[in-house]
Amino acid sequence: MPIRAIATVCSITLGLTLLLSACGQPDETAGGITVPALWANDSGVGGIEPAGITVNTSADTPNFAVNLEDVDASGAGPAWRAATASAVATATLLSGVDPRHLSATYTITGPIDGPSAGAILTVGTLAAIRGRPLDPTVTMTGTVSPDGSIGRIGGVGTKIKAAADNNFGTVLLPTDNLFFRNLKGERIDAVVYGSSLGVAVRGVGSIAEAYQLFTGHAISAKGTLSAAGLLSPIADTATIVTSALIRNTQNVLDDVAMGKGRSTIGVELQAARAAFEDDDHPTAYGLAADAYKRSVRQIALEQTSSRLRIEGSGSVRSALLADAAAIQSQAEATITETRAMPNLGQGQQALLPTTLRWAVLADAYAGAVRDGLATSVADDVLVAAAMTLAGQRAGLDQFLPDALQILDSMSNSPAVDAASAADFASGYSHFLLAAADANSAYLLAVFGPHQEEDPTDTGFIAAAERQLASRATNLPRDEAPLGEQVQGVAQAIAYYLLSAARVDALQVFGTDGFGSSVTYAEDAPAMERDIEATARLIDAGVESLGSQEVDICGAAWSAAWAKGLSRNQSATQNAVSANAFSLTEIWFSAVSVQMLNAARSS
Repeated sequence: MPIRAIATVCSITLGLTLLLSACGQPDETAGGITVPALWANDSGVGGIEPAGITVNTSADTPNFAVNLEDVDASGAGPAWRAATASAVATATLLSGVDPRHLSATYTITGPIDGPSAGAILTVGTLAAIRGRPLDPTVTMTGTVSPDGSIGRIGGVGTKIKAAADNNFGTVLLPTDNLFFRNLKGERIDAVVYGSSLGVAVRGVGSIAEAYQLFTGHAISAKGTLSAAGLLSPIADTATIVTSALIRNTQNVLDDVAMGKGRSTIGVELQAARAAFEDDDHPTAYGLAADAYKRSVRQIALEQTSSRLRIEGSGSVRSALLADAAAIQSQAEATITETRAMPNLGQGQQALLPTTLRWAVLADAYAGAVRDGLATSVADDVLVAAAMTLAGQRAGLDQFLPDALQILDSMSNSPAVDAASAADFASGYSHFLLAAADANSAYLLAVFGPHQEEDPTDTGFIAAAERQLASRATNLPRDEAPLGEQVQGVAQAIAYYLLSAARVDALQVFGTDGFGSSVTYAEDAPAMERDIEATARLIDAGVESLGSQEVDICGAAWSAAWAKGLSRNQSATQNAVSANAFSLTEIWFSAVSVQMLNAARSS
């Protein structure tokens, strides 16, 4: 199945927007709960699967573990298995508990498959961790996106009827499923249809909404500070970094050939200047960053196309292989030099692994290009490789130094205990590796073993994920020093997010190219909603940590510029590409805040 065809498969991946809880720590005990998971098959038959969930958060639990033996024995398909494994990882992230000391066991009654139980399994697991009972009159269907939104599913009418037949009073549906088509192709209002069966149908967009409706409790408190208040510690540095980026982007844009491409990028850069003059520095930075990325990719397209005409594919391929090798060398040197920065505060230390992701991804994508060009390939693949490498070099040369300047301007107190931080980082890396492996297992079941050979994957995404998976399986030994553990966490986060994005971005948002390129667009408004929700929850997490005198305002900066970029480009033809870039930034920032919450709770 081609990568673009993932858009027809429902999402099961892990949620990130809601990773920011700093309250509701569980007792160190085992808790059990049963969730009523709705299902429907292709024959129009539906029902309820009572899925059992048992969790243990005792400090005696040695490592994060998921027991799916009963699920396997009952004949569950790969999508259900992956959704189950994802749910416990999502709930762990949501809860803010130390993943080193959590285990979960799942049970079902018989053969079943499909990813649409992901949302209710996540809610149920989180409720079990926190010891919250679920409202027995409510059921739900929906998948879980990397940013925590609840994604579309199929069989809506069948599932509503199954809920009515089993005497449920309320059905929670993904917001995007509040209208569906019946077998005749007629557009049906799900709320009206449910009412005719005696069932109240409500749309939910996130796990936060669903958890509130199931338990009567919020996942986390809302923030109250303005963006300016959150960013005040780094305001001067943000101004300097943004001004410099605008200048650098103009210099790069000057090398783009005259034409439509240069014109549209120029409009975006002018919008960045206008935002800067209005003192909206986050939006200015986001627009300039996107324009910079677009410019270097456009230059790569133009220059490579010209060289192919003049020099031929053999010469171009050799040059690209050399460029990829140089990028890998630069990325590896940068990681080694930066991973053990001294005298960092807790917020800086938490932000460092996701800051290093620019180098980690550059290394992975360059490695993917080298593998992809190991033999002769078509000219369009060479052009795609050049554009991919240009985007990754932009991360190394521009965005990583900018992020390090922001990190350096944050407070370096409270201080970090290196031994404790290294121990936590090791456990967190293994936890994220388990989450990423669940995503990859599902992708393998869908696509087969040769995903990276898919000709529609023009961004080398599957091959880059394979590179990250290989690195993540060689995580530092548990007793390795903090610098090595930081590198391990950075690699595990990148692997987790790229694998999640491959499953979800195509399925929920219709995009192909997490952080690299976008080749197909379906639902830009859904992306924009999720960016806004993620930004709000990052801000709340930053504010909560700030009240404890822990500064991680660099995450709020990332959220602010990602949100500003998305808002500004929402009505343009660049909307989907800008949103993909924004989601990349905001998902990594969310992990930073969550990781710090979990570390402090431990």
